[in-house]
Amino acid sequence: MANKDREPLPRRKRTAWVHILMFPEERLAWQSLAKNEGLSLADFIRKRVGQPVLHSTHPRQKPRPAPRVDPELVRQIARVGNNLNQIARGVNERNMTAIKVLIFLTVIERDLEKLLDGTH
Repeated sequence: MANKDREPLPRRKRTAWVHILMFPEERLAWQSLAKNEGLSLADFIRKRVGQPVLHSTHPRQKPRPAPRVDPELVRQIARVGNNLNQIARGVNERNMTAIKVLIFLTVIERDLEKLLDGTH
């Protein structure tokens, strides 16, 4: 039977935890060893104790730093999100009519347009 005819194995998810207390310098040393082998710390430990590494062993890329944004813009967008949550709550509790929902959504749309235009 050819490889392409085989059914893929079911994907397993690890759900059990093992906690190890160590000194900070020990952790740094282990992380350095793992990085040198192109492994995550967990995969490095699995490899050292003879367990299979089930997923890609490519080193994780560091997340990019968050871009700097205008704090006032963040507040305005948070207000819009809060309004959407209130609308959703009202709809779920069935105490808002379709007309009220449309009115509130129109107001939110206008607010977002103002934010995009830079007139906040």
